[in-house]
Amino acid sequence: MNDNSLSGWIPSELGSVNGLSVLRVDGNKLDGSLPSEIGQLSNLVEFNIGNNLVQGVICSELGQLSNLLTLDISANRVQGTLPSEIGNLHNLQEIYMGGNQVSGSIPEELSNLSALRILNFGANNFEGTIPEKMFENMANLTSFEISSTELSGTLPSSLHTYIYRQRYIYHIYIYICEYVCTII
Repeated sequence: MNDNSLSGWIPSELGSVNGLSVLRVDGNKLDGSLPSEIGQLSNLVEFNIGNNLVQGVICSELGQLSNLLTLDISANRVQGTLPSEIGNLHNLQEIYMGGNQVSGSIPEELSNLSALRILNFGANNFEGTIPEKMFENMANLTSFEISSTELSGTLPSSLHTYIYRQRYIYHIYIYICEYVCTII
């Protein structure tokens, strides 16, 4: 149902569709907020609502989607903080959250995402520093973007160690941040 000019909101009743494994409604004109009932979709492996007009906060119930592999809420109007419960998604491989208004700090619990390959937080209002241990368990990470955020400080040593040890991270986008970078 992606790229169809659908409008309206994501209904809370969607949470009762037990067998749903893929929800792709990206590239539409959906608005409203994310219903917390999304957390009841225990079989969901892909949740893609990118490029819509969704607003409100990221519900902590997303952290209950234990089978989720891809989470894409990019290019919406999502605000508030990133819930620490996202760190419960141990199978998660891709997070696309760029182009929103998510603020606050990046939760330390993201270091639990050992299967993560792609992490895109660019063009948000994150502030503070990247958690020191964030990259310690991310052995599969190939792309990391925090461009156009309010993050500042020194890049964590866990990222330096990861790059040195792995040598195959393909994309690191950190521009328009106030970070002190050391080239390894």
